[in-house]
Amino acid sequence: MLSAYLSVIDLVPLGRAHAAELLRAERDLVRLAPGFSHSHSALAADLASAAESQPPPIAARWRAEARAEAARASALDATNPEGDIALQELEPTHAFARRETIVLQALARAPQEAWLMTWEGILLGGVGRSRDGAAMHRHALMLDPMNPRPPVDMIHVLLTEGRTAEAEKMIETSLRRWPDNPVLRGAVLWEYLFYAAPDGAIQRLAEFRSGEPQLDPAAETAWRGFLNDRKAGRHSQETVHALIAAANAGLALPSAVITALAQMGEVDAAFRLIDEFSQGDADRFNIALLFEPATASLRQDTRFIRVLVRMGVVDYWRTTARWADFCAAPGLPYDCRAEVIRY
Repeated sequence: MLSAYLSVIDLVPLGRAHAAELLRAERDLVRLAPGFSHSHSALAADLASAAESQPPPIAARWRAEARAEAARASALDATNPEGDIALQELEPTHAFARRETIVLQALARAPQEAWLMTWEGILLGGVGRSRDGAAMHRHALMLDPMNPRPPVDMIHVLLTEGRTAEAEKMIETSLRRWPDNPVLRGAVLWEYLFYAAPDGAIQRLAEFRSGEPQLDPAAETAWRGFLNDRKAGRHSQETVHALIAAANAGLALPSAVITALAQMGEVDAAFRLIDEFSQGDADRFNIALLFEPATASLRQDTRFIRVLVRMGVVDYWRTTARWADFCAAPGLPYDCRAEVIRY
């Protein structure tokens, strides 16, 4: 009976539109199997995620429920990592040191748990420690190659390391296994926009007229303009304005538009968008993207440190004495340690 019910939960589609349906099913599972740690931890994790998009009273209630369910999960099975992952998600997005402490404590109890390594890799990427994060993602993939998330993270690692051919091969293999997985499709779209040869990428944008993520027609037009500019080795103000308009209208992820603007050399416009969106929805602003090769132009500007102060990254550096990789990069026109003293 329990396995059959778990199968039903697996059939609930991913995405915010189905969050209420998923939570109802998981609450039913908790009532059906109160002694099953993973029923409590799954509910905790999804409550923590869904709370981000709720009005404050509902969000507070769901977060309290998530903490209680995470505690029940850990009490039933201390090696189950999902409750700990939920707890770190309940921390403020930019409380990197506190979130990492929760994950590392869980890893000490379950040192071969791929999902914890994935989250440590994500946290390290968000504070600019991309090399250490990549090592975590490699280990997670080795331990859990049949889960779609580790290959997605490894695709991103390969792309940022300049190993595009290897990334494309992994994309092909992964798409055969999980053709409709939205996280994988998002990684594929990112590869098309910023790393693939523009000719092929322009042709394949049509794949995103359906499914998730799905490109709105206006966003598709803006991204086609961006790819045509990449192909021609130029950028037009028309493309810049179209991308910014798509971000402001909620039709394109601000993180993607900021990356495009940085890659185009439109540094002032990129910083304006960062200021506008970095305090908003965490799902729409992925701080780790600020440390990618495509955004290198931003890191040459001392305004970048101001952004990192506001986002909590500098607090992490100070608390842990672990600094971002780019701080040791040759040619950086400022010293990170000297610059942060100003704040």
